[in-house]
Amino acid sequence: MLAFVDESGDTGFKLDRGSSPAFVVAMAVFADRDEAQRCDDRIANLREELSLRASHEFHFSHNAPRVRTAFLEAVDPFAFRVHILTADKARLLGQGLRQSTTNLYELAMALLFTQAKPYLQDAIVALDTRGGRHTQRRLAASLRRLLNEGSQRSSYRVKFERSSSNNLLQLADYVVALAARRNARDRDGSQLYERYLVSKEASWRSWP
Repeated sequence: MLAFVDESGDTGFKLDRGSSPAFVVAMAVFADRDEAQRCDDRIANLREELSLRASHEFHFSHNAPRVRTAFLEAVDPFAFRVHILTADKARLLGQGLRQSTTNLYELAMALLFTQAKPYLQDAIVALDTRGGRHTQRRLAASLRRLLNEGSQRSSYRVKFERSSSNNLLQLADYVVALAARRNARDRDGSQLYERYLVSKEASWRSWP
């Protein structure tokens, strides 16, 4: 089992000075590694079909509409499920939560992994590189503890990779970008989410 995780928005709480109103994290999960490889290969081939460089990174916010549609059409046939967690920062402030930016990121990740845990078994989990190595090691250790606690222990591996060199982290970027736009009630983003991802949705949590 393979899982790929990304985030959208910032972790700041200066909502009146440009901080995003929400912080969103998402996970794309493949139960079958061969299916994940087929999806990976399809994304790689798409670059040639679109006359893009072999090193081109599919990034939703940077891609033209035709590329976005082509990417979503390309990955649509593959079997993966998505888990979404949205953090409403205004409501969190109302509840007295004003953590450091690192803590909001780690709290959101812990909640996402908690809701996805029933769907994960012996998974290798890849996250986009974020922060320094110390932060990455601390987060990886805390997520492994979370996944392995309880009576049904499994073997999990958490690793950090650059999304520019991982096609399936680029898929996670598309998932979280569309989830964030749906959460913000953006019409175009909501329509794309409903068309391509709602059938793959395994869980969605709004926090708090």
